Amino acid sequence: MKLRWVTAFAVMALLVLLGAPASAHVLIDAVEPVEDGAVRVTFSFDHGCDGAPTDEIVVSTPEGTDVVGDLTQPDGWIGEVTESSIRWTGPAIADGDPGTFTAVMRLTGRVGETLLFPTDQFCEGGGTYTWDDPADDAEEPAPRVVGTAATLDEIVGADTGPSGAGSTAVAVAVLLSAVIGATALRIGSDRLRRA
Repeated sequence: MKLRWVTAFAVMALLVLLGAPASAHVLIDAVEPVEDGAVRVTFSFDHGCDGAPTDEIVVSTPEGTDVVGDLTQPDGWIGEVTESSIRWTGPAIADGDPGTFTAVMRLTGRVGETLLFPTDQFCEGGGTYTWDDPADDAEEPAPRVVGTAATLDEIVGADTGPSGAGSTAVAVAVLLSAVIGATALRIGSDRLRRA
């Protein structure tokens, strides 16, 4: 019985540590490998600026990032790529309605490194949000991706990222492995006693 509580606590701790940021931000919803080391990155939001609808999003890409493929955006919107950013503009998306944008790109970095995509959200009437804070739990956090062998086109070494994200992931993995190991041991010993 005690092991169940330990397991339940470990699972809850894992969910808290890995939980998604609040949906009121511009987020990276998915990073999907496509081919030749490129990934499709999906950005989204579901709010405007204090009730005003959104009509522009500008995403700054990390150093070493190349946008190499299709951009997708809501109907009527247009995407434009510059050397260090992607700018989407179009008919206003009402506050509370979702907006989803994708870009195919090649990411360069270290496994475990947190790659930040500072984003400006512009709304009708002059309202803006600047999602650029490196802290994940900040009021206006930058959208982010943690580099993995599957998401990086060019891997330049190991790193824990600016906020120690790599060490947190390792600690969670060790904790989860210990819980799984203890659970397997317990199940195995219960079966031996019954046999």
